[in-house]
Amino acid sequence: MSAGLLNILIEQGATFNRTMTIYSTGTTPLNLTGKTLRGYIKRSLADALPVGTFVFTVADQNTNPGVVTWNLSATNTALLPAQTLRYDVELVDGTTVTRILEGEAFVSGEVTR
Repeated sequence: MSAGLLNILIEQGATFNRTMTIYSTGTTPLNLTGKTLRGYIKRSLADALPVGTFVFTVADQNTNPGVVTWNLSATNTALLPAQTLRYDVELVDGTTVTRILEGEAFVSGEVTR
């Protein structure tokens, strides 16, 4: 499975909060029980350290299979440089890591501080 491509807008100084559903095949949501997600934002692919780290919250998989919320606090987005960055999101299941999403993160500069 190849990663989906999604360019996102992050507003500097505002909370970034998105909900997504991960599917195993077609329209069947993937049960995320026992799995974790991780995602970083970097200035470039060559950077050793990220400038931001997403926080993921997996929904109750009995009532909302495949649903996960990803966010960055307003404090964390305020620390991001106002420029185009790169990000990806990976699903970790034991020793298997699958990149599920990637793209550019456009960070718009905050005027009101």
